[in-house]
Amino acid sequence: MIRGLAVLAVVATALALTPPATAAVERSGGPAATVNRVLSELSIPPEDVKSVSIIAQRETTERGRFTGHRAWVRLTSCTGSLVVELSRSGRVTQTYTRGDCALPGVPSY
Repeated sequence: MIRGLAVLAVVATALALTPPATAAVERSGGPAATVNRVLSELSIPPEDVKSVSIIAQRETTERGRFTGHRAWVRLTSCTGSLVVELSRSGRVTQTYTRGDCALPGVPSY
């Protein structure tokens, strides 16, 4: 084990879903189901979803405690991503866009 390094511990359950696989997001539970609900609430049609990557987040300490998930949703309608952050219990803690993506009511950074 490497000690003393402040490495961003993004340990992965990285799911890279392409548009044909968006139906799998609808059927699966956990973070994927929550991301799908957010997409629906934001009125983002499935054909606008280029890909979805869901990554388990961990602390940067030696223990690396699980802290939640972060989903990066690439859209065909813009260059950038919608980011959905989830707590350990799966509750949405933050939603924002990156790049030139702009969605009504969603902060952009």
